[in-house]
Amino acid sequence: YIACQKGHSNLIKLFLYNASVDVSLSWKERNWSPLMTASCFGEIEVIKAILSVGRGADIDQKSTLNVTVHQKGFTAIDIAKERQEENMKNEK
Repeated sequence: YIACQKGHSNLIKLFLYNASVDVSLSWKERNWSPLMTASCFGEIEVIKAILSVGRGADIDQKSTLNVTVHQKGFTAIDIAKERQEENMKNEK
C-alpha cells in the first residue's frame, strides 16, 4: 500500500511479477485495494503496472470505507474520477 501511495512503480512491478502476490488483496474491514490506493493518490504508473499484470485486479471492487473523501461503495474508477475533479477545482 505504501509503495502504491508513494508512486514506487518499479517496486510495484517487482512485487507483481512475483506470482505469489495477490493484486486484489484488500484491507478486510475496508475492502480497500492497492489499485484504490494508487487511484486515490493519482499514481498513474502504479495503476498501469497493477492492471498490466493481468492477474485479476478487480476494477469493480467496492470500498466499505466511509469517510468524507472516499465514500462507501466507491470503486478505483470512482476514486480516480473524484481525484480528477478535485484537481480540476484546485486548478481554477
